Amino acid sequence: MRVVIQIPCLDEARTLPVTIGDLPSTLPGIDDIRIVVVDDSPLFAEAMAAQLDECDDLQLVGSAMDGPGALALLQWAACDVVVLAHPLDGDDGLGVARSVLALRPGPAAVMLSDGSRDGCILEAVALGVRGWVWRNDKHTELLAALR
Repeated sequence: MRVVIQIPCLDEARTLPVTIGDLPSTLPGIDDIRIVVVDDSPLFAEAMAAQLDECDDLQLVGSAMDGPGALALLQWAACDVVVLAHPLDGDDGLGVARSVLALRPGPAAVMLSDGSRDGCILEAVALGVRGWVWRNDKHTELLAALR
């Protein structure tokens, strides 16, 4: 069962839709890598959720469609890795990466790129992004980057 909640946005009079991962059929292991996906493509986010369901050591704890939704989700959802779309909703995604990586303790960040703005790779690495995966890579490449 997938649960969608509305989180109040502190800087505006609106709420942000945030999806909490499927309720697990078994309790997650202590060594599971907890993942948050930030992507403005619902199709990709759903496909990634399906891939993560197949992995014993990776657990999707939530997803958001934009930077404000991601930051709201990360205020209460503990995760180890954030997958950030690049570009993200018209932005290069680096601003969101900067905000995510400033959280303490902060999760690791992996950028998922469509290839349109790959000149940002060095800037992303300088920010502390730990992985860069292209959308046309096989899903195994992304899973390896998450681990």
